[in-house]
Amino acid sequence: MDFKFNPDIEKELYDVCIVGAGASGLMAANVILREKPDCKLLIVDAKDRPGRKIAASGNGKCNLSNIKSEGWSIASAFFGYLGVLTKSDEEGRIYPYSEYAPDVVEALTSKLESADWLLSSRLTSVKYAKGVFLAAARQDAPSVKSKGKGGNLKQVPKEQKPKNFSIKARRLVLACGGTAAPQLGTRGDGFALAKQLAHAVREPVPALCGIRTEQNMKSLGLSGVRQKALVSLTRRSDLLAQEAGEVQFTDYGLSGICIFNMTRFIDYEDILKGRFSDYSIKLDFLPEFDEKQVESFLERSQGSLCSILKPQLAGYMKAISGKTVGLANTLKCTSFDIAGLCDWDKAQVTRGGVNQSEFDPDTMESKKLKGLYFTGEIVDFDGACGGFNLQHAWDTGMKCGQDIVAKL
Repeated sequence: MDFKFNPDIEKELYDVCIVGAGASGLMAANVILREKPDCKLLIVDAKDRPGRKIAASGNGKCNLSNIKSEGWSIASAFFGYLGVLTKSDEEGRIYPYSEYAPDVVEALTSKLESADWLLSSRLTSVKYAKGVFLAAARQDAPSVKSKGKGGNLKQVPKEQKPKNFSIKARRLVLACGGTAAPQLGTRGDGFALAKQLAHAVREPVPALCGIRTEQNMKSLGLSGVRQKALVSLTRRSDLLAQEAGEVQFTDYGLSGICIFNMTRFIDYEDILKGRFSDYSIKLDFLPEFDEKQVESFLERSQGSLCSILKPQLAGYMKAISGKTVGLANTLKCTSFDIAGLCDWDKAQVTRGGVNQSEFDPDTMESKKLKGLYFTGEIVDFDGACGGFNLQHAWDTGMKCGQDIVAKL
């Protein structure tokens, strides 16, 4: 569909302005326009097209939700209205039947013809006066590549310089995401806007990301290896979390869904202050067997690991263990020291955001300022991998939209 730009945008007083055309923002827009098609609604987004993060989710398949999520039945009905048929896998993850994420974006935008759009734009400031939100927006101009000596440097032609707009709206929905995956347009703008409107924000840190280890996996010859294991996160001698799954050894350390989920259990203050020296990841490569059973097998196989581990990992296990008994212990508990978390470009979600005490969880409306709403990743929430974070986006977008409909 065409994303309509209103040349008289500065003359309009919008009923609703939604900042962020991601999962929660698009859901809120659909709920509002389904019930109130005449609503004057403006959608602002930093990218040149909506739903960029949705289109990249689930490795391009879009893990919509999880059957274990309480809110899926409600969201499922709405996706039916949008024309999205869904299915679930053996682990409860829910996908569009096509397993093609752009289909979800198309469904979420196809019924928003009446909305005005301001794309490639960011709100730079916002204030509230006499029942109206007054915002300043900056629209980036398309860039071109120069042919000068400097190589392919990006330049902006004079006739296409960035444009500034003034926006007025009776209600403002901050759905502009967190700080994770900045390459998809999220860089934490909403946190600054929330602070401008006198709301407390818990400083964001990366979540659901890879873990950097003190051990150099590349020099150990392990980078690129994938191996199933029972993963344990420990702090000193305390077990904090445990999950089985495939572990990916990378140049920086460890990755994989089970590793991502471990990051949620590292103390927030420790992440914020970079205190990781007490944390370790322990891998059990044979969780179905106890150590004595492993010892017995190794004695019979004369220490052969060919049916257990990838060759590179088998070589490392033998190198760091001594006798056969030592090898059994190593297979049951190989430890890697945590040096830190990966940066934002490798994070799936944000931990931190607008404090939950600042808004009504049933409506997502601010407790301090009527007409102001927070949805999706901008609020202080992070769920496990498997569709729970997108479900949170659908939930909060629907609650926000329903409350606005009731008050229009």
